[in-house]
Amino acid sequence: MVLGLLVIVCVWRYFAGQNQKFRAIQIANIDSMSGVEFEHYLQKLLTSQGYSVNMTQTSGDLGVDLIAASGSDRIAIQVKRYNSKISRRAISDAVAGMQHYRCNRAMVITNSHFTPGAVMLARSTNCILVDRNMLAQWIVQLQNVRTRNA
Repeated sequence: MVLGLLVIVCVWRYFAGQNQKFRAIQIANIDSMSGVEFEHYLQKLLTSQGYSVNMTQTSGDLGVDLIAASGSDRIAIQVKRYNSKISRRAISDAVAGMQHYRCNRAMVITNSHFTPGAVMLARSTNCILVDRNMLAQWIVQLQNVRTRNA
């Protein structure tokens, strides 16, 4: 009985460790993507979450890279694949672009983290922030869905 329980705990720890490695590999892959590749990846990721997603033009996008729609929600999304923290300018761009693209919400998604000023501005403008940690959770959710459907 004790030996069986020990085996179960060891197997569980092994797979939990593999899941963490897989998650880290995915984030590392994102870190090496170009900005446009990251936008395409996010388009697929958001589509898997039930959104209809369109990309804006590459240049002159007015601070919005993706438009995600689901029901009455239209979200203007600014995408930032950076190695450093994201400043409040990204939030300003997403919020300003939201009006131009006739969206009712703004979001900034990054493979990094946000500065305190960016977080403060996002709170006051109701801009949704998706940082590296949340992005990793989305990736794991997508992988779990694919595993269940396989």
